[in-house]
Amino acid sequence: MAPLAPQPADAVTTFALIHGAWGNRVAWAGVPDELRRMGHEAVAPDLSCDEPGATFDDDAAIVLGALEDVRGDDVVVVGFSLGDHTAALVAAARPVRELVYLAAMVPEPGVSLSHQFGHGDRMLLREYAAGVEGPDEGGSAGGSTSTRTTATSCHDCPEPVARERFERSRELPGSHSPMASRPEELTRLLVAGVSKDGSHGEAS
Repeated sequence: MAPLAPQPADAVTTFALIHGAWGNRVAWAGVPDELRRMGHEAVAPDLSCDEPGATFDDDAAIVLGALEDVRGDDVVVVGFSLGDHTAALVAAARPVRELVYLAAMVPEPGVSLSHQFGHGDRMLLREYAAGVEGPDEGGSAGGSTSTRTTATSCHDCPEPVARERFERSRELPGSHSPMASRPEELTRLLVAGVSKDGSHGEAS
């Protein structure tokens, strides 16, 4: 994604917060209120997790409906965990300023989740799992590197794009659900991503 123009200091961004599997809007804890306290807007709709046969397209339609009254592209779509699939569809369907993957799942390209679950395969790419479970090039367990980012989530991108994505990534210590364990820190990271100084980032 190309660098974006800096936002005016008084710009109001709408954050579309997309929860993961088996969750609902409550999963976002205090993040929506914190975003509003900082002068922005937030929508966090309940998706169709408990509806048999529902698809990512169905969930994307729910989020797009929640954004129906938002004009322009000053929208940041945040996909948490399995919600990253829905987030990508939303970003493809309407103008957005940023697409943020938060503790997102990294499925194998070209292989459906139902196939992976049904055949007992690992859900995550082997390279991604190795990055989470094993040491990086410097010997640190669970470390992020430009090489690992390219292999796991930018395999089909030019090298400069993969490097930019790595440089924009951010990490928060703690659990898989930083909105519950560190809501204020997470909110500050999200807002900093569209701040007037033009700095952008992705939360890990």
